[in-house]
Amino acid sequence: MVYDGALMENLPPIETVLADAERLVKELQALIDAPVVEPYIGPAILLHRASGVFFHEIFGHRIEATARRASPRGRPSRRRSASRFFLSSSASTTIHHGPLREHRSARLLPLRRRRHAGRRVTVVDHGILRNFLTTRSPIENFPSSNGHGRREYGNDIVARQGNLIVQSDKTVPFDELRRALIAECQRQGKPYGLVFGDISGASP
Repeated sequence: MVYDGALMENLPPIETVLADAERLVKELQALIDAPVVEPYIGPAILLHRASGVFFHEIFGHRIEATARRASPRGRPSRRRSASRFFLSSSASTTIHHGPLREHRSARLLPLRRRRHAGRRVTVVDHGILRNFLTTRSPIENFPSSNGHGRREYGNDIVARQGNLIVQSDKTVPFDELRRALIAECQRQGKPYGLVFGDISGASP
């Protein structure tokens, strides 16, 4: 369990930490006792941190301009930058990055950037890929920085995600989403679906 906060008072009280630790112990014991599941392909719901890791790993790194520039096959083009990035239900989805400090009830930590001020960038506008996260090193069709350069000591500046916000104009309660999952399992003839509450990213 990891807690982030710009100030000490932003961190949770000790009662919350102890409750989270107890929950983690119970989840670990449940995993130990659970039967081994064979690799499975089927409908799934991603909740909370699991959905955040999914967008960070599957989508987020692919709109970092440094990564796109490193691979000739991945170089952005005008055609690609105005294309749909999801195959279904994408028209309601908007994704933006920015140095936000507040979002709903969460206090977000700003990304430390070098010299060029970071600004909000709408990467996906209602399902249409519009932009990339850029530094002062230009890429084709995206010649200017939008303040997403970051570096560690001794390394080059690279484009990195900051605060990634995924919004949708179409939302449903979890119970309705669960019923849709069951219906999709039946439609595909699958014995069950999966609900992920947490998954790990690429970092150790």
